[in-house]
Amino acid sequence: MVVIIHNDLLGFALREGLPGREHKVQTGNNSLHNAPPCVSMYNTVLVLEWIINNGSAAAMEKLSSIKSQMIYEIIDSSQGFCICPMEPQNRNTMSIPFHIGDAKGDNGFRKKVSP
Repeated sequence: MVVIIHNDLLGFALREGLPGREHKVQTGNNSLHNAPPCVSMYNTVLVLEWIINNGSAAAMEKLSSIKSQMIYEIIDSSQGFCICPMEPQNRNTMSIPFHIGDAKGDNGFRKKVSP
């Protein structure tokens, strides 16, 4: 982005704006002041709009619960291939810990799966 601005106009930015977008800051740092993370900000807006359009936080909580329950069912029915170290009443819907093999994460599953 190229901005051409007269020196007399520097320093009159709105207080509500981002400090890095104030042209006086940019000129004082030879235009080396970091720009805001525009792509990350844009992606955040898209995700938030998607969440709002699909039922807001309550719907996302329900969806997370459904998905985590499906994963826990797969882990529990894996016949020891995967083991969840958490008791069912303490399981989380956001992060699902599991080990392959026995509870220590050893490769004991090879003994169980091998012909």
